[in-house]
Amino acid sequence: MDLIVLSFVRVQRELSDSSQIQALFERLENSSDYLELTEAERQSILDFPNSDTVSANLGSATHLQKHVLLERAASAPDKLTPRELDLLKHRYWLDKTISEMRTLARVGGILDGSHGHKGGHCERLVSRLEQLRAPYYDLNEYDALINAREESLRRWRASIERRTEESLQRTLASSKCPPWAKRLLGEQGLEKFWGFAKFVDPAAAQEYDMETYGAHADNLLDHAKYSAGLEALGQNFSIEPLDWPKNDETLERGSNSDPIEEQRDHDIKHDHDDARDDGNALSIDLEDERLQQIDDRDLARFEEDEDASREPDSTTAKNSVNTEVVAWVDDEDDDDLQARLDMLRRHFRSIRERGDLGEDVLSNVFIVMDDACAHALFEADNADSVWVWAVDPDYDESTAGEVKDESLQRLYRGFLRVRLQQLVDKFFEARKYHAEEYPMSALWQAAQRSLNRAFVSTKRKEQRRKIRQDPRIGSVLGPSHFK
Repeated sequence: MDLIVLSFVRVQRELSDSSQIQALFERLENSSDYLELTEAERQSILDFPNSDTVSANLGSATHLQKHVLLERAASAPDKLTPRELDLLKHRYWLDKTISEMRTLARVGGILDGSHGHKGGHCERLVSRLEQLRAPYYDLNEYDALINAREESLRRWRASIERRTEESLQRTLASSKCPPWAKRLLGEQGLEKFWGFAKFVDPAAAQEYDMETYGAHADNLLDHAKYSAGLEALGQNFSIEPLDWPKNDETLERGSNSDPIEEQRDHDIKHDHDDARDDGNALSIDLEDERLQQIDDRDLARFEEDEDASREPDSTTAKNSVNTEVVAWVDDEDDDDLQARLDMLRRHFRSIRERGDLGEDVLSNVFIVMDDACAHALFEADNADSVWVWAVDPDYDESTAGEVKDESLQRLYRGFLRVRLQQLVDKFFEARKYHAEEYPMSALWQAAQRSLNRAFVSTKRKEQRRKIRQDPRIGSVLGPSHFK
């Protein structure tokens, strides 16, 4: 009980001594009879202000006499004014500071979640505390204080529901809100979350500040939700974190079972001349000459193809590609990356099969954020260059090489880049409502025609329009924020 006593406003303001209050409670605990207390002792155990402060605050909050106010609060709390509610729920303190309220909340969290306490420990202590206090309340005072807190909470919840309903109606009436979002709202309302599951590679933290990465990514997603007209629905978007698997056999490579870190060191040593970041073999260098050539070539094709409107064919012929004619290799062809994603597929499927995947996230795709994704964000000049990996958990390795992009001589390997902002719009729509029409391989093919080969849309006309835009248009975080 000593922690609760320390959270008393009287103690925090040094109006009472915590050890003396604790001693008073011990006397009450050990006494079988009613004990006479002085007014100062009564104020201390009830955590009330001094009498003159109580009188002043009553006059400030209500025109009612104290006993009339307590009777009304005990019998009809819904008739209390907001000012009267505040007075009673704060035990006659009208000037509680944020720091004082945080201290009380922190103590409750400690008692219920730390120091070996089981759930409900704080609630039991408060219940016992009120039993000891009960004889020292005025008539109706105990019920009045309890009812004031409950009525205040009820009004707060009603206010939240009202604002939520208003936001919902604005979203549904907005011309900006896409049809798929209105459909999702019709199916689940605003009671459920929606979004993706994600894995964050712990190795990325060795190179980047992932807390800063997460903050910048959240800002970009918030901007995207607003731009897509998802005012009400956007607040329930979630990217559910999953634990990165430990001690998986795929963390070792080669017949000699060398740890993956040793293999990375080996790759870094041999690929040092191609890496701009001095040791991060998995990072995708946005200034890499080979990637820039591909982007320039794609842009030229889009400019020349003004009338092209054909959507990607999801029934691509099953022809293999001779990998010897591939002019260059980037991270999508990296064996180490593919091994990690294969490991994550197995782990994700096991989570899904156990029923441990959140019911409100998609089960036919998951997101991976690694050092390459972090590099893409921190080195980006605009929001359009920020992407994450999207992985098909049901990709069959036996079909590797059967889906290809002829012009770029590339193979589909069960994953693709997705522009971060499209997680809350077209990519979610494609995986939620058009998975049969546009399987992951079709989305991959669409992505090959986009900046950084990151998925934006299944419609090439829209992609062409976006690529021709000034890349800084719509940017949320400029280079100064990424550094």
